[in-house]
Amino acid sequence: MSIHIKNLYNAESSRHLAPYYELILSRRAEIVDWFYRKLDQHELHVLAELSDAERARLVVSQVAYLEQIFSPDLTEPEHREMASRIGEIHDAVSLSPVSLLHAFKIYQQSIFRYVPEIQADVQATAVLQQRLENDLAWQLIVYWRAEGRRTKMFSELTELIETQMNVADVLQQFSQGLLNRKIALCGISLFNLQKENVPELEFSAGEFSGAILLEPDDGGRSAMTNMLFEVRQTMQPVWLSRASVSMTSLSASMVRSMAVLPVFRDHGTVDRLLVLCARFPNYFGAEEKRFFFTLLAHELAIRLNQLQQYSGMPHRLQEPEREHYLELLRNNRIEMVFQPIVDASNRQIVKFEALARLVDDDGRLIAPGLFLPALGTRHLLELFLSGLQQACAVLRQRPPEQNYGVSVNLPTEAFEYPAILNRILAVIEQYAVDPGDITLEILESSLNTGEAAAHVQRLKSSGVRIALDDVGSGESSLLRLKMLAINEIKIDQSLTKDLCAEPDKLAVVHMLMRLATQLGVHCVVEGVENDIILDMVKTLGGASIQGYAVSHPIRSGDVHAWVAEYTRSRGIEESGDSLPGSLHAWYARHLSRSLLILDAFPDNVDLIALHQAGDACSWGRLRKRKIKHAKA
Repeated sequence: MSIHIKNLYNAESSRHLAPYYELILSRRAEIVDWFYRKLDQHELHVLAELSDAERARLVVSQVAYLEQIFSPDLTEPEHREMASRIGEIHDAVSLSPVSLLHAFKIYQQSIFRYVPEIQADVQATAVLQQRLENDLAWQLIVYWRAEGRRTKMFSELTELIETQMNVADVLQQFSQGLLNRKIALCGISLFNLQKENVPELEFSAGEFSGAILLEPDDGGRSAMTNMLFEVRQTMQPVWLSRASVSMTSLSASMVRSMAVLPVFRDHGTVDRLLVLCARFPNYFGAEEKRFFFTLLAHELAIRLNQLQQYSGMPHRLQEPEREHYLELLRNNRIEMVFQPIVDASNRQIVKFEALARLVDDDGRLIAPGLFLPALGTRHLLELFLSGLQQACAVLRQRPPEQNYGVSVNLPTEAFEYPAILNRILAVIEQYAVDPGDITLEILESSLNTGEAAAHVQRLKSSGVRIALDDVGSGESSLLRLKMLAINEIKIDQSLTKDLCAEPDKLAVVHMLMRLATQLGVHCVVEGVENDIILDMVKTLGGASIQGYAVSHPIRSGDVHAWVAEYTRSRGIEESGDSLPGSLHAWYARHLSRSLLILDAFPDNVDLIALHQAGDACSWGRLRKRKIKHAKA
């Protein structure tokens, strides 16, 4: 639609409107009243959502607008600003462009109805119609721009939350990104549905704090709670044109509409519910807005699922604590500690895993479970590169008679920044260490794109070893192990640290160890926390071990002293292939031999003469007769 403003706001145009302006002013109340009665007949949805008080305020506002739009003194910039402001309100209440166009036709009809004199004046009618067309066009431009802002905002928000490394930061950035865009939202809440009976408020932001409660229903239960469970059951968004909100935790005059959107887990169940509050009635009435917020909830679910998959860390930090950890990182208060990994059979040192710690002001080492939730992607990559440098420094000081290596955990996000791979190779070259002495531990989820797999292949081609971490924890697919360019798998400690109490898990551990052997890759068993578990894994054979049964993590300055003492004590230990030293280890031997026999049958019956084996009872009776006969 073109906008013709030439000669429309000058003195000549004003002269054409001036004789009728006083008539419009004197009859403006009747014009607006007839206009809204006609709109009611056409069942305009947004009007039905207004209270009597809101309807009265709208009529007063429309009367004032009618006076302004036909003022002989109105300028083009003033009209554009007025129309844009009204267009933003109409977009906020989800008045469709078609409804807006229809309303303008009714508006013109109402003016001609109560000021019929103007129709006899061709010039005055032309100015009136052109001003109305300009008003409509400027409002529609606001609609188009708003849609463009939502598209841009979607890209920005998805990119923003994709770089956050914990739930708290994701939700903070997500909420700020929505609330700061001036799109009429006044509050955001996230409810966790992991508890069966009560939705738990996990996060809230905006002009309220705490849970949102609707007026109680007849049963005395919060209607909001009912709605939460209804969404959880149907897994469909709920759009409330007008929310009757209690005064429990937010102003009832602020919230005019609500949306409740399911946030799905990977397997399709509803994990959380996202609740959005808006200042305008029917804000969520437009299909394009519903689509926009549904997509955003989907992107939020993807990121939260990724974080839940990548780590089981706690996610909530108080702001002073978070800032303290970031300050330590900025000051490079990073120290790597090194946990030995040894061969289970001969106890020879294979390598050390470098584990990140922050050094507090009092010299205390802070565990990663405490500070990692404070870090974003950039911080994680800085932490990794600093850790890699310290690991290379330890290798440079390695005694000549030793040949152990070092493992470092490579963050999943590194594959999104190929420049980091160049930095890795540059650090290895700077310290002049053998790339084969460096193992980078990754999760299989790091390799969910072809580009990431190519980056891994590039690292491996440079001589760096690649280990697949957390195998058996649900983070890896055994079907894909054969296709991955890896040198090593690490069996997750969730399978091993409780083997004494849950020996049934040993069969899974043994299966993974045998799989590693069949694939021709090295196997490390994590979580070997005591001598009994060590004895069990050693009895199974064919793996290295890592855990407290060998050593706690060691500070870098103590690594070489530990190596010397460990080598000396290992040298005086009894050598040879000793028998199992515990009932658990005897069970491990029985398990491994049983599985070996089961693998042979029934396809290889020629390995044992089954017709001679008999059953255990017959064999026992035969043996007793032979012994008795020998004694006689």
